[in-house]
Amino acid sequence: ALGSRAFVDFSSSGLEGPFVHLLLFLFVLALVQEWRAWQVGLVVSGLMLLRTDLALLCAPGVLAWLAPRGGRMDRVRGFLHGLAPLALWHLFSLGYYGFLVPNTAYAKLSTGIASGRLAAQGLVYLGESLRFDPLTLATVAAGSVAACFLGWRERLLALGSLLYLGYVVKIGGDFMSGRFLTPSFAVALALCVRALARLPEAGRLACALVALAAGFLAPHPSLTSGADYGAERGNDFRDLRAAADAIIGEDGISDERAWHFAL
Repeated sequence: ALGSRAFVDFSSSGLEGPFVHLLLFLFVLALVQEWRAWQVGLVVSGLMLLRTDLALLCAPGVLAWLAPRGGRMDRVRGFLHGLAPLALWHLFSLGYYGFLVPNTAYAKLSTGIASGRLAAQGLVYLGESLRFDPLTLATVAAGSVAACFLGWRERLLALGSLLYLGYVVKIGGDFMSGRFLTPSFAVALALCVRALARLPEAGRLACALVALAAGFLAPHPSLTSGADYGAERGNDFRDLRAAADAIIGEDGISDERAWHFAL
């Protein structure tokens, strides 16, 4: 996890990232350990209160987990009870703000830009991550592969992770490098941990060394960063144009940690 620039940056950025990551780890545990239905619903409720689009990541696992057994609907009712905070918030939002979902959703998803151009920019977003933060998407891929050797719940969690990644591409990614990739990374990381627990000690050590090496492949590794992070790219802003050219790529995607670190 420490080798992923995106995960480190957005676990300490002051945005919703830290809480999202924590709840996603709990979500994985809730499904694989068969938590009570209302507890699963409460975790999902928390995730959707933070980011409504995380419903797509949760959907495959939740829908299969909710499938009634023997005609009983107790699990579904318990899950809906856990969603009470989400329902209450949306009712308040509709009455107070006049919007059922955050109005930023309308601003960001109704841009008028052709879907093909958005998807192309989304692929650029993934390419930028591979170039500057190779461990993040490598972990997503590793988690998807690892899930194939685990149970059906883990496979559906991996499917949700990939669906969410597809959604990120569809909407054109983001201007913050790696921000929208961390939910998929967090789920994949949890899946990798579960898979590694089944390997012998030598196998776990080998995987750890590979992950460590991948972390150092980044041009500006989080593992070696310190109080001068971004200094070589001019984040003291003595030359604003030079700093912008070095920190914000031609694709409009920026290393937000480098940009704000000295502020």
